[in-house]
Amino acid sequence: MTRQADQRRLVVLGSTGSIGRQTLDLALAHAERFSVVGLAVSRQAAALAEQVVQFRPEWCAIADASAYSPRLAAAADSVGAQVLTGQDAAERLVDLTEPAVVLNAISGLGGLGPALRALAGSAVLGMASKEPLVAAGLMLRQVERSGQATLVPVDSEPAGLHQCLADRSLCRLETVYLTASGGPFWQRDPRTLVNVTPGEATRHPRWPMGPKISVDSATMFNKGLEAIEISKLFGIGLDRIRIVVHPQSIVHALVEFADGSLLAQLGPTDMRVPISRAMFWPDQAPTAAARLDLAGLSLGFSYPDLTQWPCLRAALAAGASGGCAPAVISAADEVLVSGFISGMIGFTDIGQGLWAVLEAYWQQESPQQAGPGEPADIAVLLDADTWARSSAASWMDHNGSGAVSSPGPGKRM
Repeated sequence: MTRQADQRRLVVLGSTGSIGRQTLDLALAHAERFSVVGLAVSRQAAALAEQVVQFRPEWCAIADASAYSPRLAAAADSVGAQVLTGQDAAERLVDLTEPAVVLNAISGLGGLGPALRALAGSAVLGMASKEPLVAAGLMLRQVERSGQATLVPVDSEPAGLHQCLADRSLCRLETVYLTASGGPFWQRDPRTLVNVTPGEATRHPRWPMGPKISVDSATMFNKGLEAIEISKLFGIGLDRIRIVVHPQSIVHALVEFADGSLLAQLGPTDMRVPISRAMFWPDQAPTAAARLDLAGLSLGFSYPDLTQWPCLRAALAAGASGGCAPAVISAADEVLVSGFISGMIGFTDIGQGLWAVLEAYWQQESPQQAGPGEPADIAVLLDADTWARSSAASWMDHNGSGAVSSPGPGKRM
């Protein structure tokens, strides 16, 4: 791809995942506006090699040095790209490429370091990964406010809320309605979920997504994380965020003001819409990635019974607890969902495991880890993340698959 002076320098972190691939598709569709200068992945060397040949970045990065392959080396050499390896490779890539736009789709807390590096410069940071915002959203906002960078949420619901609240005073805001599709099991009797297979849980009715986020949608855990994300991004108390199931997934944000008026953001079920918003920020994309057909449009809303969704309740309890609890619940979920997908535990075991880890954390949390805010030290968050992963793995080792009753809400609800 030939670079021009007026092109925006684009870095895609997590380039081989669903969000990363869609970002690159948009970069191709608007090749006159964007130059892909950096690509980063966790360990998907073969897929990265293909992207390197196609997009000819200046730098590419792979976090798992053991996954670095002769094929990737040859691909990079063929286009004159430099390769970085190691856990901090994505951070170094952001520094070296001096991007105008960074699209961060790295899962887990691995995306926190690169996000902080992007905000330390003057880039537009499109945040597609929930975990860094859940664990350290206040920290990211503080770094953004102290410099010249801009954080734009890419997740569809926070992105919709970002549009609804633009230039509006929060003092008049009464309630944020966080919409959820309900996933594939919204109308299903919870007692029948014991034997759910990974294939069923990853078959989202509206969005084509990766396996982990699809399972989180099926358990509705993702809505708990989004509630925490929104609370930190916009400075809105969790008590003013209400989750509402909206199976059509047309309304991505709905806010109610003190005078009773409602403001909504509607759009098609296509992640390219919020992605393009971040890529072109502060302008709008010149063409629509997708359009919403209003003919025959029908909208429905209902409130979930939290007693039927233990994973959602666990995330909300962690958010209310504060401190490192959001990082703990997010990390534990990654391990437990991976265990479910690989057949180690059952679908309903995910909720029981989340509550077991959260209760154990509450019993041993130190003053440095406690709420109501979040630790200012990244090392404390990373330690909590490591502890949660180890605890979740240990729990799985001692608990087999099977029916799980909804656990008690714990001392923090």
